[in-house]
Amino acid sequence: MPTIPTPVPTLLMTRPRAAAERFVRSLHLDPARCDVLYSPLIETATTGALPDLSKVGALIFTSGAGVASYQALGGLPDFECYTVGATTARAAEAAGFSPISAEGDADALVALLCGETPPSPLLHIRGTYSRGAVAARLSAAGIPCQEAILYDQPSQAASPEALRRLAAKHTVIAPLFSPRTASLFADLPMHHGSVHAIAMSQPILDEVAHLPLAAHVMSDAPTGAHMRDTVLRHLKQATVLEAKKTDR
Repeated sequence: MPTIPTPVPTLLMTRPRAAAERFVRSLHLDPARCDVLYSPLIETATTGALPDLSKVGALIFTSGAGVASYQALGGLPDFECYTVGATTARAAEAAGFSPISAEGDADALVALLCGETPPSPLLHIRGTYSRGAVAARLSAAGIPCQEAILYDQPSQAASPEALRRLAAKHTVIAPLFSPRTASLFADLPMHHGSVHAIAMSQPILDEVAHLPLAAHVMSDAPTGAHMRDTVLRHLKQATVLEAKKTDR
């Protein structure tokens, strides 16, 4: 009797393609144990123009897309720079900044800046869709902060192959990196009992918590490194479960 191959879980990457590929490379996956499928639900597009920077004391970036858009519009690394986490810090370093990273989320960033005396006014570079109210919270705390929207995040339709796999009774693991992406993901037709959502933070998890998914998992901390470890741990567990199904 021929051996029935053990199905492997699908790792469904829904963030913008370049960021998704960087994350997948960091996982160092064995292709025999996981099938990666890219189906971005949002993209990023630079928009607007740089505001007057002559009186800005320091910049705040909460995404690599913010750094890229700032550069694309002619922004120079002539300011002190604060970032939300290590991934954004690496993007800022590549752009010539010497960033100070909060190593967390918007709450960690606000706490960091409130505990220091940053050169003000601050300018938060962000996209059309943003949570955390960084500029408003800092200003309310007595640290003047403005914001500049330099990129948009238009939604993208899920690919036919992504929809096919989500509808099948086959394990799909979906890392979710932003509330907007998670909200778009939650609206997709899927066989809930086969889908595992891995959220980077609680606000992201909240967007899919109402779905009867096979698993709702949250990263131990809202950082790229913790998200990587959580995804790898869950992939290992899912592979074992798939093998047990085949053995029945």
